Amino acid sequence: MRENKLLKTWKSGTIFQTTLESLLTTRAGEIIVVTGNEGEAISSIIQDNQYPVTTIANTRYREGMTSSIQAGVGAASEDSNGYMVCLSDMPLLRSEEYTALLTHFKGCYRPGEKCIVVPVVGGGRKNPVIFSKEFRHDILVHEEMEGCRRIVEENKSFLRPLTFTDPGPFSDIDTPEDFGKFGQ
Repeated sequence: MRENKLLKTWKSGTIFQTTLESLLTTRAGEIIVVTGNEGEAISSIIQDNQYPVTTIANTRYREGMTSSIQAGVGAASEDSNGYMVCLSDMPLLRSEEYTALLTHFKGCYRPGEKCIVVPVVGGGRKNPVIFSKEFRHDILVHEEMEGCRRIVEENKSFLRPLTFTDPGPFSDIDTPEDFGKFGQ
């Protein structure tokens, strides 16, 4: 898209707000929003709506998605058991899907043991992915800038998939066609 898709109108707000509000209705602990492109606009939305989140500016956002993941994980509390990496361009995900993933993680995770919870739809892995805190170092030193797919691939024995039957909520909005197809 030629504009920041996160700021496009969606329902009663923006794509970003819809995603964040779904997350805020879950039992997730600390929520960290990592801003990059047009970060001031995202920060304004957070301040104007008094969302109870921590905001981190990623000055390296042009390097790729991994730099944002690293900024969020690096800012997370030492008390965190894991990190759910959420993409802000997935406004169709509802509280129910996020909660199901969090509940699955809580059921699978054992302190000191690696665990990766990943949603599976139609046999394929989707986002958001939850990494146990035992992956903190791996994420922070990860060099591929298009996400943590390699970490997942290299740690398949620690995968704890959760299957969903409806692919709709796991669609992201990447193109004007996606917006037209899924938008209101």
